Amino acid sequence: FDQEDHPSTDEADTKVGSIPDLTLDEWANKVHAFDPYQGIEESELGVYCIHEESQPIPSITKPNHKDDNEVWQLFFDGSRSRQGAGGGAVLVSPQGVKYYSAFRFQFACSNNTAEYEALVQGMHWAIKKKIKNLQVFGDSELIVNQVKGQHAAKNDLLRCYKNRVWDLMEDFEGFGIKAIPRKENQAADRLAAVGAAFDIVENIQQDK
Repeated sequence: FDQEDHPSTDEADTKVGSIPDLTLDEWANKVHAFDPYQGIEESELGVYCIHEESQPIPSITKPNHKDDNEVWQLFFDGSRSRQGAGGGAVLVSPQGVKYYSAFRFQFACSNNTAEYEALVQGMHWAIKKKIKNLQVFGDSELIVNQVKGQHAAKNDLLRCYKNRVWDLMEDFEGFGIKAIPRKENQAADRLAAVGAAFDIVENIQQDK
């Protein structure tokens, strides 16, 4: 982003990471208090799986800097534990309003597929909110580099997820994705841990 007109990445991440320091139980209760949705019972892929590496990366431009007031940020993370798998996403409006979402994946997930599911669900969320310019941040360099076309997805399942992300990118006028340190992705990480540890449903919270 333009350093003169927009907070630096570190500043933006710090704001996102400044959520209340709650235990997982407290976060579960906090998230559970908002509008409920059904948990995610099936993988995003469904019958979408395309076992082809030849699919070209979408020709999507970076978020439109002509009007940074329209650029939203999405932070995502996935988590897998003995209790299950979950994902977390944080949407940040151009005005700095933060929206949190925790997902419970009710199907088998690896760490990487949980990351991809969180990214895809976050993108669906942004599309549902009719966001057109989106800058995405995640702490999985593997996932980010695969989406950017800089790292081949040799695993068939991950290739399918990557192709699904590329398909969703077409819904945006501007789209960018960047890897960040885990310490700068604490909000999404905590929400993913909540989703993995508790049998909760998807919920959305808006910061006041």
